Amino acid sequence: MSSFWSADRTQELKSGLWSLMAKVQETAKDIGGKVQSTAREVGEKVVAFAAGEPTPDELGLLYITPQLVAMPFPSSRAALGVVSIDSVSHWLHTKHSGRFMVWNLADKSFAYSKFDDQVIEFKFPGYPAPPLDKIFAICKSIDAWLRADPANVAVVNCQVRFSCYHFLIKFRQEEEELWLQLLVT
Repeated sequence: MSSFWSADRTQELKSGLWSLMAKVQETAKDIGGKVQSTAREVGEKVVAFAAGEPTPDELGLLYITPQLVAMPFPSSRAALGVVSIDSVSHWLHTKHSGRFMVWNLADKSFAYSKFDDQVIEFKFPGYPAPPLDKIFAICKSIDAWLRADPANVAVVNCQVRFSCYHFLIKFRQEEEELWLQLLVT
């Protein structure tokens, strides 16, 4: 009569438990890192508020991830609802000096020198979305920049703000889905 808890079965269970423990520890580290990152971001916002600096929200910047930022079309003229090119440029130089690249997806240009000429153009009419071949080229370009250095930041602007945000959020969701598929297999 063989025992249910044979030596092989016991070893298999131990191995599975060690593997599970390693995954739990890795997840705990990841959560701890996210808590630290969130605490750091909140602290930075409090300091910026106390110093009277604008927030990303006030500049119209939307951080999809710490490395992927959506930006409305910057303008040199002052008007209600218009983002100042000087304010956005100052923010990027202060927060991401030497580590940002701007992708201009609008059909018009702005003063690229304000961004140290770190601007890549993919011009197309503002709505609803770029042609498929340009979407592929834009994604490939952004991906290459972000992979080149973990500190790099991709800043993307469109003429129509919401189409740009939708494009970037979809880009991020597809990237996460790909990573989930790689982890599961």
